[in-house]
Amino acid sequence: MVSQTDTGRITVRVAGREHRDWTTYRIDSHLITPADAWQVTLGIPADAMPNTVKPWAEVEICLGQDVVLTGRIDRIEREVAKSGEVCVYNQSGAKITLKEDKLVAVECKRLVFDVEEDITMTAKRIRAVASERLGLYAPEWDMGGDEDGGECEGVWRGNQHITGTSRADVDHVTGGISLVHHVHHEHDGGGPTDPPLDE
Repeated sequence: MVSQTDTGRITVRVAGREHRDWTTYRIDSHLITPADAWQVTLGIPADAMPNTVKPWAEVEICLGQDVVLTGRIDRIEREVAKSGEVCVYNQSGAKITLKEDKLVAVECKRLVFDVEEDITMTAKRIRAVASERLGLYAPEWDMGGDEDGGECEGVWRGNQHITGTSRADVDHVTGGISLVHHVHHEHDGGGPTDPPLDE
């Protein structure tokens, strides 16, 4: 693959007209197999695309003064951003777009954070949607209304499977039955329990 440090030397000739100054480019080649594929990216106004640049137009790819690839354009992809928006992307289709209203959009196949210390997110609402699975892995984690230990309301919908020990410092109520206040009577199919825990 031709190095992208040679961007200023790559020229695309279409219908005798030369095009340079690419934001990114890619030319596939091998020591044995000649160059057989290419892709270039150029940020220009939407109405500045020359009429000669169209599918099946004859093209020459030059490295300096040498023609390294000849063929035809098979596909042209256009991405039009609004005025004031900035988009950074690569040949694989991953991109980051700075949009209006302070919106940052990230589009990619995988997103990896490799952070040595902390990640802090502060927002009114944080929403995570997974189509298959959501995993949280840590030796210890806290949930609360605030960092000072304030209480929060939580709703769990669906089944829950606990493989370890579940402890509660307060009363646990399930189906309206209190773990602290509930007692079994002598004739309910089992023996009586000890008095309620709060007595």
